[in-house]
Amino acid sequence: FPTPCKLVSQVQDQARPAPVKRRMEKMEVKDTTRKTPYEVASCKEVRDEFRRYWGRNPDKWDYKAAKIPTPLTPEMEEEQARKKQDKRKAQRAAKAKKDKERKAAAAEEKRKEEDRLISEAQKLRMKTLTPRERCLLAAEGRLAAQTRGHTSGSCESCGTGLDGLVPFERESWKFCSVNCVREHRLTHSS
Repeated sequence: FPTPCKLVSQVQDQARPAPVKRRMEKMEVKDTTRKTPYEVASCKEVRDEFRRYWGRNPDKWDYKAAKIPTPLTPEMEEEQARKKQDKRKAQRAAKAKKDKERKAAAAEEKRKEEDRLISEAQKLRMKTLTPRERCLLAAEGRLAAQTRGHTSGSCESCGTGLDGLVPFERESWKFCSVNCVREHRLTHSS
């Protein structure tokens, strides 16, 4: 017959580990399977109760013969809880970092896909342009590259700012559109 201590550890009553406290009388006695009550207990709470008992009553039994690994004191439990909390914080931080990296990678992938689509659209548009329009577009690009970063001033005819525009030039004057060039030519030619 198993000892009362063994019965308690077999029942695994987590809600009421108090009977373990009262029935620690024969911890080192083995049953027919040659296992101690601690070895029979598969529930962590019951095993921890054996260890707590050892922590409260260090000289009462031969705990090594009962095959209980170490005593469990309140200080040790606090330390375990603190370590567990630190581990959870580290896991949350690692997860947040991984999520942030995943979002950044997804955003980069999306940007590359958009750039690729824009590039394809530009190539398709270039195919539909006439050779003259392509040359004009290339010239505008070169001119924009030359004037990039320089303030162009304002249109001589209407006074509109030329920032960000490729200005039209006639002699030493700069204009925002062909219409302004024409208007200036008509007003100054007479």
